Amino acid sequence: MKYALLIATCTALSLGAPLAHAAGDVAKGKAAFTVCEACHGKNAEGNKALGAPHLAGMPDWYLVRQLANFKSGLRGADPKDTFGTQMRPMAQTLADDAAVANVVAYIGSLTAPAPETTVKGDAAAGKTAYATCAACHGANGEGNQALNAPKLSGQHDWYLARQLQNSMLPQSERRWRFVSALALSRPMPGSRCMSAFGPKLRQSDSPATSVIDPKQTSGI
Repeated sequence: MKYALLIATCTALSLGAPLAHAAGDVAKGKAAFTVCEACHGKNAEGNKALGAPHLAGMPDWYLVRQLANFKSGLRGADPKDTFGTQMRPMAQTLADDAAVANVVAYIGSLTAPAPETTVKGDAAAGKTAYATCAACHGANGEGNQALNAPKLSGQHDWYLARQLQNSMLPQSERRWRFVSALALSRPMPGSRCMSAFGPKLRQSDSPATSVIDPKQTSGI
């Protein structure tokens, strides 16, 4: 049950301070973002049916790093990674670092509605479970670049559920399915933390499908 409680807490946290925009050309980024709109939405609000996370409000460093990971094949190269293989060719339409900076700057200019709650849980009880996460992701889910820990507040709860489910997989499967902020084959403090945290959830909690309404798991 702590699994669902933790998800509820993450999505209930405050959105935090306004973000600084990437040093890119917003107008050029807007033109490049038309490719992204098909899945992530006009305002980068995300789309559960397509498995596309919320991008508006995410830190520039996170977006730049993930686009680089997709472009280089650290993410989206394994055919079993359904969502990643869909995303990788989209990232590859960005020809160079300048193009990445432009689209990230444009995303930083967007404002999307707060995601709706779809995962059931007790946020007050989940606050206790979140104490472990706060060490890297921050007390308000604001993220920490120094620890490669992405922002959690303001993200869709179904996306957080999917990523936590992936972290609970055995190591042999996790390499291609754990497609969150972690660069899959690059050792980073954040990846080591989640590699240790995921199995503990798997050992101590009920399977995610038993604590999340099955009607809410499409796209997870």
